[in-house]
Amino acid sequence: MVVDDHDPDLRYADIILKSAVIAEQIVLLHTGGQALEYMSGANADQVSLILLDINMPEMNGFEFLQAYQSLVGLGLANAPVVMLTSSSADGDRQVVADFSCVKGYLVKPLTRLTALKLPQIGTQDSAHQGLG
Repeated sequence: MVVDDHDPDLRYADIILKSAVIAEQIVLLHTGGQALEYMSGANADQVSLILLDINMPEMNGFEFLQAYQSLVGLGLANAPVVMLTSSSADGDRQVVADFSCVKGYLVKPLTRLTALKLPQIGTQDSAHQGLG
């Protein structure tokens, strides 16, 4: 799943992820609210990884993480999250480090080489992992 409000970034991530052949299906969503609704539904168990932007309208990435962490805590979701954002700010990295569901932090753009490493993300223990 890729969550990003910027259409060109969504399309680019879709192309890169498909070229890396790391998932049978890639769900593309524009808001944290849409992603939370999807992850609260019947298809949540089909999501193996969430690539999440920080700066989005309505519900930003941090707000999504707060709500999603609750779903994880209740055993209703278990997909790891990798931040995929234009923000390289240390403050943003520190905020997401407090969420156990976050397993990595990438600064856009996503590359094919990095995409090929994404399946390993579920075994990582630190939100400070960089995959690039």
